[in-house]
Amino acid sequence: MCIIEVVTGKCPWGDMADTVVIEAVKEKKIPTQPTTFKDNEWKLVTRMCRFDPQKRVGIGAVIKFLEDIGVRNLIDTGGVIGSTTVDSLRTAHTKEKF
Repeated sequence: MCIIEVVTGKCPWGDMADTVVIEAVKEKKIPTQPTTFKDNEWKLVTRMCRFDPQKRVGIGAVIKFLEDIGVRNLIDTGGVIGSTTVDSLRTAHTKEKF
């Protein structure tokens, strides 16, 4: 659920009373799709939030999906993220020390 908060800036079910949220979780419901999520992104969220751990998507698939989204966004913006270019990010990254 934290991915919902990261993307929207709001807590999942933040506008609902605690008792209503508790009932929703008992009924194995997840929040409704926020408008900030594209359908394919929300599909990933629902796969990550499955109640049966055996049916949840693996972390490798999540990482691959997020990488693909990042690449598509870079292509769509011509390599610009806000006022930052991909080249400047690459240069900054290679100078980092771990």
